[in-house]
Amino acid sequence: MQGSNTSSLPLARPIRSECDAVCMVYQGNTDVLSESLDITGDLLARFGNVMSGYHSQLRVALLPHLEETRPIVRKRAIQCMGKLHCLCGC
Repeated sequence: MQGSNTSSLPLARPIRSECDAVCMVYQGNTDVLSESLDITGDLLARFGNVMSGYHSQLRVALLPHLEETRPIVRKRAIQCMGKLHCLCGC
């Protein structure tokens, strides 16, 4: 299992950067935002331990989405925050 974490490390940075970029660009389109939050949650569940250097940045990026008007966006942001909490206890 340790080998898969090491081989995933080069993938973590660009994937996280792309998810952050999608969240910033598509803030008005809640469908795209919801899907990108869902993908971010999946990435945290699978590669969260590899992305430990980005946990605080992800937390800061997710916090504004907890105040969204659409319930699905809030739900997905809460799920991401929960996965972050399980990983690092932020």
